[in-house]
Amino acid sequence: GLEVTLLAKLFIYRIFQRYWKLICKNFFTFALLATASLRLPAVYSQTKPGPSINDDVSMENAKDSNKPCRSWRWGRFSFEALADAESRLLSIVRAKIVSTFVNVRLACSQIYTITAKGDEADERRVPLLFVHGFAAGVGIWAASIDCIAERRVVHAIDLLGFGRSSRPEFSDDPTLAELQYVQSIEDWRREMNIEKMVIVAHSFGGFLATSYALEHPDRVRHLVLVDPWGFPEKPVDDRQIRPVGWIRAVATVVSMFNPLSALRAAGPYG
Repeated sequence: GLEVTLLAKLFIYRIFQRYWKLICKNFFTFALLATASLRLPAVYSQTKPGPSINDDVSMENAKDSNKPCRSWRWGRFSFEALADAESRLLSIVRAKIVSTFVNVRLACSQIYTITAKGDEADERRVPLLFVHGFAAGVGIWAASIDCIAERRVVHAIDLLGFGRSSRPEFSDDPTLAELQYVQSIEDWRREMNIEKMVIVAHSFGGFLATSYALEHPDRVRHLVLVDPWGFPEKPVDDRQIRPVGWIRAVATVVSMFNPLSALRAAGPYG
């Protein structure tokens, strides 16, 4: 009896060891199918129509719409709730704010932009651009806008794939995806008719801003990095990387889905 029990446990362990990745992947698939039955809408299209750079959208109208979202329909996100949350964050800014959608070439996308300028701001000075980090948006800079907008024009953007900007499909190749981001920032600069700019960037935005500065050093007057991401080169010898077993297991499971998938699946509770 004991030998049979040990053999059975060993058999189950070997099966689990061999197929656990497939089991985890299927489990996540079933979870997605379950949430799909809750009428998750399609992802924000990169071709969603919006105003052009010449059509300024005053933030005053957005501030008048501070009403709670009353829809109980399950969804990944709500454009109305997103605009409402942004207007609440920016309500502390005293400088006049104008928002625009700037066209860029990647999949005919648009980068959402806010521009702030104080009454005594000198438009001849080099403008400043705020670039947010991962899973953030222009609202993260609300407490920092006024002190800078007193002397110069301040811009803040939602990077493609975040906030109110378009969600284009990026390359699966990390290097190409990075270049696509860099090119989108350069397209934005051209559309905004900015010769040089001071860039203040945080986290993931710091990584992209550094990449942009390396590609276009003549367009950056100063680069200020706030807790930037950094990615060292992968060692030539994989034996130099020996993560603990449970860390490797967790990393494998997490790599199967987008870091924000759980938040999106949570719908109105996310």
